[in-house]
Amino acid sequence: MQLPSAVDGYLIVNYYITLHFFDLLFFSKRTIFALIIH
Repeated sequence: MQLPSAVDGYLIVNYYITLHFFDLLFFSKRTIFALIIH
């Protein structure tokens, strides 16, 4: 019974990291563009 919850937690963490990864990627791109324009 422990395995399914562990897999769910792993998937949730992976999903969360993916969301934040794209968020950071977009933020860094905006920062680079702002630095280039500035």
